[in-house]
Amino acid sequence: MKFGWLIAAGLLGSVATVASAEVTAVAGNGFQIRNVVTIEAAPERTYATLVRPERWWSSRHTWSGDAHNLSLELRPGGCWCERWRGGFAQHLQLVYAEPNRELGMWGALGPLRRDGFAGGLVITLAAEGGHTILTQIYTVGGYSRQDLPAYAAGVNQVWSIQLRRLKAVVEGRPPGEQ
Repeated sequence: MKFGWLIAAGLLGSVATVASAEVTAVAGNGFQIRNVVTIEAAPERTYATLVRPERWWSSRHTWSGDAHNLSLELRPGGCWCERWRGGFAQHLQLVYAEPNRELGMWGALGPLRRDGFAGGLVITLAAEGGHTILTQIYTVGGYSRQDLPAYAAGVNQVWSIQLRRLKAVVEGRPPGEQ
């Protein structure tokens, strides 16, 4: 599907299992999104799944059409990559990792790279009782030929879908396909 979903996805509304999904800022040169999810598992289990995007990311939101082609190298400069026969993509680069607490990445997912965007993605995990509160903030800047409010809403919707899938996998349920 090659990411043709982005703008239309922004029109779908919020996701029920994501406690908070919002575009927190839009300006002429970028935007910021924020998603908060409560996961019924400890941060250790959540982190162990988070760093394996091939387990929870939707195949419909990949270049290759198969999430099993995704990987994340847990090292400084590690690649959140997608490799398939005849092609590859470096979606994000790992710039910070504190196991069970925080991941920081840099890059432009999907069609953002085509418009000259770059972004900082921060995912934090906080223990609360026997749960994990996962907060994801993606701050994106650069030039766009697209309407930025719609673009931001689409990116936020896609992240909401992915985090709903992550929650399901961590909690031992099928992620469903979106």
